[in-house]
Amino acid sequence: MVLMQLLVGGLSNDPSRSHFTGGFIDQVALATWYNFSANIIQYNIDQLVGTSADELNYVTHWHILEVGRGMFVILAKRYKYRVRENEVLVIMATSFAKQLADKWQPFLHITPSAVLVLVWNCLMYFYYTLLSRSTAGFVIEVAPATWYNFTVNIIQYNIDQLVGASADELNYVIHWHILSEPLVLFLFNLLQCLFYSSKYYIMITFIASGVSVSLVLVSHSFFKHKLENISLIKNPIKLIVRVLCYARKHKYPENRSALTYWEEEAPSRLDLGKDKYGGPFTEEEVEDVKTVFRMLPLFIGFGAIYLSDDAYWSAVHSFTLPTCLAVTGSIYSLCSVILMLVYLFFIRVCFYKYIPSMLTRMSVGIFLAFIATVSKVILFVIERSHTDINNISQLLFISQTVQAFSYILMYPVSLEFTVAQSPVHMRGVMVGLWYVTSGISYIVNITFKFPFNCESQYICTSFCYYITKMVLILIILIVFVILAKHYKYRVRENEVNIVQIFDDHYQRYMEQEEQYNKDENDDIHYSVQY
Repeated sequence: MVLMQLLVGGLSNDPSRSHFTGGFIDQVALATWYNFSANIIQYNIDQLVGTSADELNYVTHWHILEVGRGMFVILAKRYKYRVRENEVLVIMATSFAKQLADKWQPFLHITPSAVLVLVWNCLMYFYYTLLSRSTAGFVIEVAPATWYNFTVNIIQYNIDQLVGASADELNYVIHWHILSEPLVLFLFNLLQCLFYSSKYYIMITFIASGVSVSLVLVSHSFFKHKLENISLIKNPIKLIVRVLCYARKHKYPENRSALTYWEEEAPSRLDLGKDKYGGPFTEEEVEDVKTVFRMLPLFIGFGAIYLSDDAYWSAVHSFTLPTCLAVTGSIYSLCSVILMLVYLFFIRVCFYKYIPSMLTRMSVGIFLAFIATVSKVILFVIERSHTDINNISQLLFISQTVQAFSYILMYPVSLEFTVAQSPVHMRGVMVGLWYVTSGISYIVNITFKFPFNCESQYICTSFCYYITKMVLILIILIVFVILAKHYKYRVRENEVNIVQIFDDHYQRYMEQEEQYNKDENDDIHYSVQY
């Protein structure tokens, strides 16, 4: 009977029959099945008259086991597996993550020494910001040379740690170096707006600045022996002066190589200093000087980002948090940080082939700086009748967001352009000139407020002030676009100089022939004597 129950139960629970009939057995003949199931257990027990309790228990358990088995088979057969779809999604996600990891490899494998110098730069800028703001700019007025001397040299020192590195890795380091400035400014302005009224604000500021300097000094003493220290091979200023003096004194080539006469273009005054035209300098040295003079006019556009900046440092107790963040330029700093991270981790990785040239990006950055200034003019016209700064704080977010786009397209790219195009031994001088241009633009931006009698310390109240800045940035944009269009990139390629090879070969041939004739004459003279 147990066997009968197993067979009947198995057939009754057969999911193929239920599935074949569209579930008809489970839905229409449900009463028949449960009537049979209720009587079969009793009928089975009746067959065990006089048996022991253990045998009765075994039959009951076998009956329950068969019912459970049938239900499990039904559920198992009707279950729709989605494992394969999940596996496909996992494989796709893993493949995408692997591709990103491969593309991030130059960024993730920056040398530890370069990372250490980046941390030093961030800590020192944090120290400078805290101390200068808490002392009302005393550090800037008393000891500007110390800070700017550190700033100019830290980026060059970091580049020295990347000897033999790829251009992508060098660009990543430059962007991270620039990223430290808006990041530190945002954190400081946020703390200033949140805890300006705290009595411990000044004390915390001095303690944090002291800790920053201490960390730099201690870490430098421990790791300085592991850092690259490349000495300056040539004096760039001396080389530029010598090439210019030679060009001033010589109007025509001296001892010109015969193989240079087939050149289509006549040599310039600076080219006369090359050794193939009889000058005392190598071709590489003269080309380095020419590259410097080609780059200098472009520096006029590097300061446009400062001319469009009107951020102030002050915070007042009556300010609301959004107003404080607006007048201190915190939204501008925050947007700059976010946009630069998006560029490093997404745009540069996924759209590397579509990134335009450096000069094109800088031109777009100056144009956005012009748009940011125009938005401030519109803001001034709309809100000129309002005297409360809190009324226009929300509108300042728009201009600061546009200015953040201008910042990431102009500031790091201009430094990247300066480092990439500058000759190796002149890189420090060119980076210093880059900072000089930024400093001059910053001074011009500050002094602009005095002729126009800006009454408010948070936003200028003169309409002519914004019009003048807008016209000035527009002029800079036009001049920069014209200069960028005619700029000739310095491409360092190891091309075979056919002229130089023939010249050297011919010179060696003449020297060998002279030496041979001299030896021949000596032999004849010796034979005549004996």
